[in-house]
Amino acid sequence: MRDDIDFGDLSLAEEITVLARRRPRDMNADDRRRFGVCGAVLMEWALSGCVVLRDGRLAVGEREDVDADALRIGAETGAGPAAAGLWRRIRAEEVPLKPVKWIAGHSLAEPVQDRLVERGILRAERRRVLGLFPATRWVEADPAPAAAIRQRVTHGGPVDDRTRALFHLAVACGYRSALLPAADSVSGRERFARLAESPWENRRNGATVRALADSVEQAVRRATAITALLLTAGG
Repeated sequence: MRDDIDFGDLSLAEEITVLARRRPRDMNADDRRRFGVCGAVLMEWALSGCVVLRDGRLAVGEREDVDADALRIGAETGAGPAAAGLWRRIRAEEVPLKPVKWIAGHSLAEPVQDRLVERGILRAERRRVLGLFPATRWVEADPAPAAAIRQRVTHGGPVDDRTRALFHLAVACGYRSALLPAADSVSGRERFARLAESPWENRRNGATVRALADSVEQAVRRATAITALLLTAGG
């Protein structure tokens, strides 16, 4: 672990990737993480006032002059060219996109994961499946970031919009247990209720962020339904 890393400065995309490592894998684990990262990038933009939804489609918000670096889509968080391309498309006011279409059709997960490896938060474990086929598993190099995320969400005092956004995104991805393993406790249920129901500090941005979380959940449900259909057909 590097001593110069500030674990409190993770983007939403990085935080959702860390939480993905705390949830047992299933048939749609890669889809959940991929959708979650794309949704997190859009949420960053919505929280900053750069993106809004108009008639259910992505549109430029009040801060249309913001550059890519200010939106955390540069090299520092690994979001990469796909996110920058979407921002250019939104600013150019080309054919507006429904968020679920972009979330389901792109992947920023790998560069974000690579960035977490660079920061010493994840590490790659090389192995062989059935003793023959090389494979890589990404595991936590340090549990501190995940613990800090859970602490902030579960016991972090007053709820702010960023924490609320992470909560909604994690629930949409199916990472509820990764956020709060002891969710059956009284304090856990109360905290989750506050995150789910308390008003947003910025109501306009909050409405957009909540709608984006719904888009992530919709993408996850579609992927799960498709997987179930394929398994049924194959059986």
